[in-house]
Amino acid sequence: FNIRSFGNRQTYLLTLAINNELNLKSVFGFHLTNLLIHICVVILVFYNMYCILLFFKIGLPRGMLLLTDNAKTLIRFQKFLPFLTALLFAIHPLGTDSVTYISSRSSLLATFFYLLCTYGFLYFFLIRERMNTVQCLFLASGICFGFFLAVTSKLIAATLPVSLAII
Repeated sequence: FNIRSFGNRQTYLLTLAINNELNLKSVFGFHLTNLLIHICVVILVFYNMYCILLFFKIGLPRGMLLLTDNAKTLIRFQKFLPFLTALLFAIHPLGTDSVTYISSRSSLLATFFYLLCTYGFLYFFLIRERMNTVQCLFLASGICFGFFLAVTSKLIAATLPVSLAII
């Protein structure tokens, strides 16, 4: 890892090297690793969507509230929408190339660390009243390290600070 060579995708190359050493150049191990990373990304999509619903206090549309005026419906909706979003992300045909092509692992890794940082950022704002200074610093350093790993996976992750500023 070198600060001057972000474009070399060190995290991506490191995962390929580890995969190569563990599986002795077996293609199955590379595909399995890509699939496991994709599953982790799907889980992060679910949690990010759930945090966004909680963070922005997005509830039911007005028409649905008139049908059933009960808090359980709101809670079901707040869990169903993230589940539906994650399911669509998991099975959408546009996402298959990042799982099937070994060389697309950089996109998976960048997305994983990008969403992990976004989740940490949203989580911080949801529970900041219950955190002390040490916990805040620990979370902030984790977000910075995740940003570093995302950028060293694929340079498109350099947009993360802008996304967090928009949030």
